[in-house]
Amino acid sequence: MISVSGIRDSLLYRASSPIDPSIGRNLYVDSLARKLGIQAFINMTDDRKEARMYEDFTDTYYSTRNVVYASLPTNYTMPEFKSHLLNILRYLYTNDGPFLLHCKEGKDRTGFVSAVLEALMGAPLEEIIADYLKTFTNYYNVEGSKHVPPRKEQLERVRKNFVAYWISVYAEVGVDISDIENVDLAEATANYFVNIGFDEYEIGLLKTRLAP
Repeated sequence: MISVSGIRDSLLYRASSPIDPSIGRNLYVDSLARKLGIQAFINMTDDRKEARMYEDFTDTYYSTRNVVYASLPTNYTMPEFKSHLLNILRYLYTNDGPFLLHCKEGKDRTGFVSAVLEALMGAPLEEIIADYLKTFTNYYNVEGSKHVPPRKEQLERVRKNFVAYWISVYAEVGVDISDIENVDLAEATANYFVNIGFDEYEIGLLKTRLAP
């Protein structure tokens, strides 16, 4: 569950793919989605045709729910990324949750989209970063059947890389968050959304949907 200041509890969840069996976690995710009563999925990695090609897709809980297929490129400055992100934002305010956001591994594209939603809703930077780092704690450092806590230097490297990329993505559309420790991230993120094609009215609808 995405649990940060400004976002309603039990509304947004994120995970690795509930349908792609390649990393061996899909059955767990699909089962948990059913248990949580997820009503809508946001797929950031497949199109509809690709999703239906996964083995046993038709037997999944996923296949019975509402899904938006918004396959995002891994380069977040590409026009396709921006247009597909707009589709995700519009899907969020026009559909009922709970929502589960996912890509393949649930850490890069899913992590970025989650972070910008958290930023828009006023979550402090350190809350956003801590939530982002949970992805890496969960995904990596598994030895046998047990999680091993990641080393501090591992997490610091991930943090620096994520912040640097976040700054560059906003800068590409004219939004300066280079002083990220002190900038108003909610205002900056609203400006980022406007600069990629969202509008102020839509931002209001999205914020109403996500607010506690």
